[in-house]
Amino acid sequence: MDTFLTSLASGELLHPAEWKEMTRTVATDDPGTRYGIGLKRVRLSCGRLAVGHTGGIPGYATLAFTTPDRSHRVVLSASLADWPADPRIGDPIDKILDDAICD
Repeated sequence: MDTFLTSLASGELLHPAEWKEMTRTVATDDPGTRYGIGLKRVRLSCGRLAVGHTGGIPGYATLAFTTPDRSHRVVLSASLADWPADPRIGDPIDKILDDAICD
């Protein structure tokens, strides 16, 4: 997943016009978060911008994010005991994202 994410963010997978379209975003209800075509842009506590996505299926929660320059990245797959996922799982996963990119 890290290889895919870094290849996507480096421009190796898409033409420049396609990447530009994919990263064109709109505001969301979540402060500091914008959403484009399959990508979230999140402004973290340290001011860094992270680009990626979260997701989940029964039993798992995932995230994969990188800074635009690819200098800081995080990929996570967490097993969950319950589905639908306990809504409290979002805060710890958001903290992992923030800690990984900001440290």
